[in-house]
Amino acid sequence: MGCTCSSAAIDQVQELDEQLIVKASTSVELPQPVIFALIRNGHEVIRGRLQDIKILLERGELEMATSEWANLRKWYHTHLLLELGTEKGARGFLRLLDKHCDGISTKEDFFAGYGSVRLSEEEVSGAFETTDMFQIKAIFYEHKDALFDLLKREDEKLMPCVEGMAERNLDLKQLMKRDVLDGVCNTFGFESFVRYGFGTLEKHDGGMPRVRVYGYALWAVATHKQWEQWEKWIKESILDESFEELNEVIQADKKGKR
Repeated sequence: MGCTCSSAAIDQVQELDEQLIVKASTSVELPQPVIFALIRNGHEVIRGRLQDIKILLERGELEMATSEWANLRKWYHTHLLLELGTEKGARGFLRLLDKHCDGISTKEDFFAGYGSVRLSEEEVSGAFETTDMFQIKAIFYEHKDALFDLLKREDEKLMPCVEGMAERNLDLKQLMKRDVLDGVCNTFGFESFVRYGFGTLEKHDGGMPRVRVYGYALWAVATHKQWEQWEKWIKESILDESFEELNEVIQADKKGKR
């Protein structure tokens, strides 16, 4: 039987971040890893970089905006594999929620939503090729708004269902490994995905420990061999102080000090 999501939708995306770190500053205990922050904070990567591109377009810096768009698009395609799954391997986040939460992803039209966004993404790329600033801005802004709306709705509708899965004592680590990360973390582009994601979250932290939350979740689902490699990429992508904050939580977890 699937979980029942609360009808009281979370009004602000900021509140969801606060839920991810509920024990971070109010308790002597360290926070538990929030496994599905790998999806949730991925949304912040997208939001942050789209805002960066918007600012560049407003400044008339077309060449830089075009480059930033290409980089985001590459990262976003890997994130989509986490959301939608792969042909061989991972089921994907949306289908995982369908299975355990009464088909909510299908009922709420998230598959159709991502399909629509993918089409508008192609239109944005086509607009950038024209170098027509007026056309680029019009199409990009429309795409940004549509994607923002989709991500906000996903945060409001699906993340409470993840909380419900945790309350039912489902093994979220195993589900993340098998149904979301499998088939993605071993791809050639995963290194750039990790580096770009952490660098972006450090830049767009929203006044919250998004790097720590994201990294702690990634560590929690990694094998020892995987973490040896991923830790190196992360360390090289963020400031020393940000890495130390993440590492402090991980080391305390290893020592059982949560």
